[in-house]
Amino acid sequence: MAKSYFMKYYRILFLGICLALTLNAAAQSRRQVKAQELELSGDYPAAIELYKQDMAKKGKSVAALEGIAHCYFAMGDFAQAESFYAQLLERSQRPAHKLSYAEVLLRNGKYAAADSIARKASTDTTLTRHITAACANAMKWESEGEKREVINLTEVNSCYSDWGAQLYTAGKMIFISDRPMEKPDCTGKPGATFAGGFTAQGEENDTVAMTDWSSVRMMPYPFNDKGRQIGPIAVSPNDSTTVYYTRSSTQGTTTRQKVGHEIVRKFSNNLEIYSAKQTEHGWELVTPFEHNNAKLYSVMHPALSPNGKTLYFVSNMPGGVGGYDIWTCDLQSSGAWGKPTNPGAPVNTVGNEMFPTVGANGTLYFSSNRHGGMGGLDIFSTKKVRNKWQPVQNLKSPFNSGADDFFYIENKDNKEGKDSVAYISSNRAGGAGSDDIYMISLRPLKSKVEPVDTTPIDTVPVDTTPIVVDTVVPVPLPELTPVAVVVPEDITLNGKMLDKQTRATLAGVKICATQDASKTSECRECDGNGSFSFALKDGERYTLSAFKEGYQSTAPMRLLATQTLAEEELTIEMTAKEKAAFVSAEAVIDRTKIVKKLLPREYRIQVLANLRETDYDYFETLRRAYPQFELQYTRRDQARRFTYGSFVNLAEARRYLRLFINLGYTDSFIAVFEYGKQTESIFSGGAQSKVAPKRKPAPNRKPAPRR
Repeated sequence: MAKSYFMKYYRILFLGICLALTLNAAAQSRRQVKAQELELSGDYPAAIELYKQDMAKKGKSVAALEGIAHCYFAMGDFAQAESFYAQLLERSQRPAHKLSYAEVLLRNGKYAAADSIARKASTDTTLTRHITAACANAMKWESEGEKREVINLTEVNSCYSDWGAQLYTAGKMIFISDRPMEKPDCTGKPGATFAGGFTAQGEENDTVAMTDWSSVRMMPYPFNDKGRQIGPIAVSPNDSTTVYYTRSSTQGTTTRQKVGHEIVRKFSNNLEIYSAKQTEHGWELVTPFEHNNAKLYSVMHPALSPNGKTLYFVSNMPGGVGGYDIWTCDLQSSGAWGKPTNPGAPVNTVGNEMFPTVGANGTLYFSSNRHGGMGGLDIFSTKKVRNKWQPVQNLKSPFNSGADDFFYIENKDNKEGKDSVAYISSNRAGGAGSDDIYMISLRPLKSKVEPVDTTPIDTVPVDTTPIVVDTVVPVPLPELTPVAVVVPEDITLNGKMLDKQTRATLAGVKICATQDASKTSECRECDGNGSFSFALKDGERYTLSAFKEGYQSTAPMRLLATQTLAEEELTIEMTAKEKAAFVSAEAVIDRTKIVKKLLPREYRIQVLANLRETDYDYFETLRRAYPQFELQYTRRDQARRFTYGSFVNLAEARRYLRLFINLGYTDSFIAVFEYGKQTESIFSGGAQSKVAPKRKPAPNRKPAPRR
């Protein structure tokens, strides 16, 4: 589950299409509703079959085509996903559908086409900027990067998902696969069952450190446990008989989703880390990791430092920077692992960081979807120097591609004539299955230079053989608008919470940082030493607020993120009060309360739907296309009123208002809010705006006496 389950979940989140509910529930067929239930539960092959049956009966529909395309994308079958998204665009030109199609083209390495489609989808969205930047990086790095030999390990890979290669002992590799227990049958419909551990035997050849992998065999319990997902596996550098691995738990979280008139409950297993030791009797001493907590969150993807004293892992536990972060634990003298620590920036971002591995020199390799790359997951590296993590580096092409690239392992060989290599996992186009293991030479390929003939010209025999030249018609390249990829550096803010009277450090304080420009907030809990850390965008203004039971909540503190701020530790004092009224961070971060002190006036776009039932679905599409804004709707006077975004600049609000007008919503208007309350409305009829007069309150009238 550590890869197959998580990557499906990641792909769904990345596209922003948790379910493709494009039609009103009343207009959906029973097959479509049932297919959406299967899609939500993760049974994508069964959902695809029902969608296709629906199309065979009623013809191609937007809902069926989008559902099939989404299922193939979640399964990692990007070739089929591209085919069905292309058919979908023949029937729908919605921005979200164009962006989904562009994302699939990016995964399939069709960068120019992906860039063109993304630019046509909309003008300014987070996903649009991500795709165009990734396309620019991919085309630049593939053309200018060093050429290396890339080999698909066909002896190991199958039509299923094969990934997570780890060199166990000399000439032996362990990896993860969801191929069935029996011999894989690729003539049918390969569908992920339960992932488990496998081994392969390798032999040296004349040029590469280790290749010619063969003799693929399934590993015993606990690395293959029916009903559990296993992987990845990390081998202890000090003792190859001890390994750490991820496995699924029976505990997890339940989410509810309305499909048609049904409420579908989906149970998601959380993940845990275990260790095992090989003895003469087999793999024994299966021990859970001290910091597992499957009821609340996942702990997965273990990796060990070269000396075996630091454990790296991935978790979405509270206190992180983003979705899934990389965490570390140090080995204690008692043999137990210490308290988890989040490295913060520059390692972790508001996105997902996962699949860490550590090189022999201590370099940390990991995959991320937010550091800026070529699309999907990219592999990055960083190293701690003088107890400080250095800026992350993208490994670029050919280690990365437009698809998902992860789990980087080096196998360096100092023997004369032998090339050092690295192993990666990727679902890039051209592989045998949904994920494949690749071997890449660490030595760049050298261009062949023909020797110069020094024979005098008058003695060189003339070759009179006719030269046949094949006519090559050059293919014109599409014109691309240059994309400036600017990735702002993060400023790391470190601070400490203190009791104002005793000057003692305060643990368990919840501190929140709110960015003034976007109104987005990040909250975390201080560690046992009262310390906290935030990654702030350079040049942006933030507001810090702190909360703790029994203490007076700290008034918002205004900060400007600069390099000077990062050089000093910020100290925040709180005053203990026995009867202090405790206010939760969530209540204070609520926009209507924080705006009172920060924003005297804001502008929100509102649209009256006027009982047009299709509006709800279309606004759902807009919500996915513009994820940087929250789209809310309310029923008022038998009509839906949609609120879109919050702006402090009237010109910016008017720009987005024109977007809605161009989409046909001429009854859109800008609502003006002061101190959280609406004071006036600036209407637009598609040409010029006017300020609507404030309505006078109706006079109080006494009710007529009953007769």
